[in-house]
Amino acid sequence: MISLIRVVLGFNLPIYIYLIYSVVLCVLSTPVEIVSFMCSLIAFSGSFQYRYGLLIAIIVFIAKKGIKKLNIRLVIPLLLMMVWELAHISMSGLTVYGFLQEFSELIALTVIMLSEPLDYSDGLPIRTFSYCTLFSCFLNLIASILVLGFSLTSMNRLGKIGIDISDFQSLIDPNTMGFMCAFAICGLVLIRHKKREYTSDYIVSLLLFIFILLSQSKSAILGVIVIYILFVFFTEKPKSVSSKKFFRVIMILGIAVLLSGTLFKTIIQAVIQRFQANDITTGRSAIFMFYTMHLFSSVKYMLFGIGLFNYNSQITKLYGNLWESYPGLATYRDDVIVYKPSHNNIQEILVVWGIIGIILVILLIKAMIDHYSGQKEKINYIPMIFLFIYGLQGEFLSAGGALMLLMFSLVCMEYIPIKKKSNRILTI
Repeated sequence: MISLIRVVLGFNLPIYIYLIYSVVLCVLSTPVEIVSFMCSLIAFSGSFQYRYGLLIAIIVFIAKKGIKKLNIRLVIPLLLMMVWELAHISMSGLTVYGFLQEFSELIALTVIMLSEPLDYSDGLPIRTFSYCTLFSCFLNLIASILVLGFSLTSMNRLGKIGIDISDFQSLIDPNTMGFMCAFAICGLVLIRHKKREYTSDYIVSLLLFIFILLSQSKSAILGVIVIYILFVFFTEKPKSVSSKKFFRVIMILGIAVLLSGTLFKTIIQAVIQRFQANDITTGRSAIFMFYTMHLFSSVKYMLFGIGLFNYNSQITKLYGNLWESYPGLATYRDDVIVYKPSHNNIQEILVVWGIIGIILVILLIKAMIDHYSGQKEKINYIPMIFLFIYGLQGEFLSAGGALMLLMFSLVCMEYIPIKKKSNRILTI
């Protein structure tokens, strides 16, 4: 409602309204609902300074759950990352605010792991993220029409791209929107496979897929195909793959809607043109080549990195006008040319923290897997696997959304529905 008032009515409510709302919501919520709220913040990064809401949620979560027994093994990855980032302070020019900003998502993830595993059996955090993503996409559509003059017949990509306007107008970058929609679909497919779906899940998934097409994100479109393949591959009984029916419904309905009129034919034509572009990587190949050159230019860069804080600005200072030799490598920010971040998760970890950073991320993933000691199906790992597959063409450590999706992946790993014959009572 706050977003709608700001977008539709153009009334810029002060930030403290959002903060008060976050406090009240978290205080009145159960720990599972607080985690659901944190997951929903991923979808509203274009509307609010979500890290404030995340900080409030962390504080209330600790107050409600407490930390009865500190499992230092689960904290070690975060502590090592923080110490390692501080070791780069002379190079990165790290500030206190920047330090907290960098690690807020990882702190939230670690706080959840310090608590005993929660009961996500009703799929509340997964649906919260998926449904909020859809709502956020509609806000993005409204804001794009009002602020950017977007038209469905223009063949332009939906969202904020290459335009210098103020933040927090509910505008989302097309690639970010496609990224969120793909993960939302992944979560709903997981629920479908566990046979706990609602009819509304199908409708939400269909609309999310349509928004992926409106974003014209090649990565997200291919990502939906990858999700389907992963669920088929990780299912022990392929003949009974429920996700197969799920995706068939999405594709048939989606294609029927999209081909039903001239309006959607235009959208499909625009998507096809993006796949037929001369540089199908949209500049990512040049970015990858440049950062590979950077890593191999010095043993120090390969082993230790240059630090996470504004690392692309540090790269700009190091290499000056070299971007001219790599088309698509640089962009304008505040009327100043700045090198783009690495668009490959593994490469970005190396650029930021070197080979030691790879070890730290592996330790973090292991801690996430070890948090829940109960039996998990292979498909519970799909969102985590998809996050790293998708990240091969995108940012990771420098992208708050990607780090927040680590928390979503943790929820999916621990999503174990209660058997129908169980007498256990689920309290919400």
